[in-house]
Amino acid sequence: MSIPRTASNLSYGGIGKEHHLAETARKRAEGGAGRLAEFAAGIECAGLPAEVVGRAKQLVSDALACGVAGYTIAPEIVAPIRRYVLGMGGASEAALLVGSERVPAPLAGLANGTVIHTIDYDDIHLPTIGHFGAPVVASALAAVERSGGSGADLVAAVVAGFEVAGRIGRSVMPGHYQRWHSTSSLGGIAAAAAAARGFGLDAERTAIAIGFAADDAGGTRYGTKVGDISKSLHAGSAAFKGLQGALLAEAGAKGPAGVLEHPVGFYWAYSEEGEPGRLAGELESLGTVWEVMEVDIKAYPCIFAAHSAIEATVEIVRERSLRLEDIEGITVRYPHFSDQHGVNYEPGSVMAARLSIPFCVAVAAMDREVGLAQFEHGRFEDGETRAFMRRVVCESDRSLKERYPDAPAAEVIVKTTPGERYHEEVARPRGNHERPLTDAEHRRKLEDLLGWTLDGPAARDLLDYLSRVEQLESLDGLVGSLSR
Repeated sequence: MSIPRTASNLSYGGIGKEHHLAETARKRAEGGAGRLAEFAAGIECAGLPAEVVGRAKQLVSDALACGVAGYTIAPEIVAPIRRYVLGMGGASEAALLVGSERVPAPLAGLANGTVIHTIDYDDIHLPTIGHFGAPVVASALAAVERSGGSGADLVAAVVAGFEVAGRIGRSVMPGHYQRWHSTSSLGGIAAAAAAARGFGLDAERTAIAIGFAADDAGGTRYGTKVGDISKSLHAGSAAFKGLQGALLAEAGAKGPAGVLEHPVGFYWAYSEEGEPGRLAGELESLGTVWEVMEVDIKAYPCIFAAHSAIEATVEIVRERSLRLEDIEGITVRYPHFSDQHGVNYEPGSVMAARLSIPFCVAVAAMDREVGLAQFEHGRFEDGETRAFMRRVVCESDRSLKERYPDAPAAEVIVKTTPGERYHEEVARPRGNHERPLTDAEHRRKLEDLLGWTLDGPAARDLLDYLSRVEQLESLDGLVGSLSR
């Protein structure tokens, strides 16, 4: 049964209102949310399955490489955030990506989380439509640096962040994403769990840290539609909130540990379903099914909703050797859940172009590939590209949802000027967790990203540290290799 949408229906049975609410919060904290916090606090790298450690290492490498590249590729986002955090001053606790500057841990999380998410090449947890790698890795790195922890602590913190956000996120989907940008709203919760594990907090304080983040959750989908700094900032703000909450818990704050399941708490405010009991079902597989194994590592630096269509388009134009003048039009069909998501024919910025399915499909047809070069400044304003975008039509097709109920499928039909029609259907694009990039493919992605900012020896040093991160006794060498 759903929780009522108003607290006025509560019956206190003669108990004072304040006492009743406090007792309710305490009891609920001992339930699903408390169990999840206890699990997250107890994660140890040495006790994780080898494939989970391997996947976590991939996610750390992917996020940091995206941040290193974003530093150079997106100065319009990176420069203001770095000026802000450096201007704040404070303790030298954690490093900013690229460079030798050190700032308080929450500010490092703010800057690094933002930078990682600038080029939209970072991972996605499709069940929640959240890009958690940016806030999780940024907060985990800052927390472990501040506490003097090891590489194994970093891996454990990253796994904890994904476990908490993934399971809480699943319990509020799909209604949550109708209004909220999961990278922000759930990302703060992910970052809190990661930071708490990075600081070595116990279960009680981990629950408090998660509670602070849930209580302060937010982030509309405006940035995902418009494509400005706010989308990237969501990841950084999530990392900041997570670190702040964990530090408050470490300092002894008795925060809102029961806010997730409180009658007027997180589920009440952020879920259309309004059913906190759903979390219990998501916890049944704790320790046997791992959220990091459900994360997709992107093959293209753009909105994930375009990936299947990009792959299908490239396959058609390459196989048929189609030139631009041969193509009369392209129809892209998506399941109902993708309807109008990313359908922007007038992108006003590089980020907006990354979030535009018509732009992504157009450049896929024109260039027969989609990489970082396709999003260089000015391409989205190019007249020929703009004109060709108008030949791309996006449609909703419920039959795709029926055929591929759990897959980000797309169907592409290319109509040529002589009247021929070529069809390609992709259920799961490259990079999806059920069709992952090979080790060689991911290595090439990392090398390409790092090459935007670091020279060859520096990039190789960083990749070496990342390849054995779980063996590092401290993060000093890894962090040092991130400097130019």
